[in-house]
Amino acid sequence: MTIAKFKSILGWSAVYNMALLLFFALFFLLAKEWIFDIWGYFFNVSYEQYEVFMLYSMAFWKVLIFVFLIIPYLAIGKVQKGIKE
Repeated sequence: MTIAKFKSILGWSAVYNMALLLFFALFFLLAKEWIFDIWGYFFNVSYEQYEVFMLYSMAFWKVLIFVFLIIPYLAIGKVQKGIKE
């Protein structure tokens, strides 16, 4: 696998993950009570605990996307640009 192909995989993975994160956030905003009803059936959590967990989950996912996909993508691009010059 070439570096360019790896960079492309990182870029598209970041795009797909950000799209999924956006979908998750919209779903959370629009169907918050419905999701809580399902969670409340399986887990004994309060509404506040549920909200905190969901928001922390989205924040953690966003950090993972940046650390493992976007930052390496930008670093590879910078290295490739430096090699070409």
